[in-house]
Amino acid sequence: MTKLPQSRREKLVASGEHEKMIFAIRNGGGASIADKQFQLALIAIRYTGGRPQDVASVRVEHVNKEVTTWTLPDHKRRKHTKKPKVVHLSPRLQTITKMLTDDRDSGPLFRGTNWGS
Repeated sequence: MTKLPQSRREKLVASGEHEKMIFAIRNGGGASIADKQFQLALIAIRYTGGRPQDVASVRVEHVNKEVTTWTLPDHKRRKHTKKPKVVHLSPRLQTITKMLTDDRDSGPLFRGTNWGS
């Protein structure tokens, strides 16, 4: 039996769409912890250029001591690279990461979400 080729499920979010999502959370009464965490996750996705599932999987334990990188042990290409994925953080993401790791030693970086566990 021959295997049928699989089509890639990929949708890139345009800059305008991304800004609309953040605006909707900010101005749609999004005052809950989950809404704020999701807003920060959207910003992280935008500024890392990473996959949403990579950002969702970041844990406090993956942040280096200087808060300049995230080291993701499990990622999509792990089987091929056999190495963890290192995400270098911009100054904006360093600030967000510092805010989210303050006084925490473990757990999901982005809390209050179903997808960040």
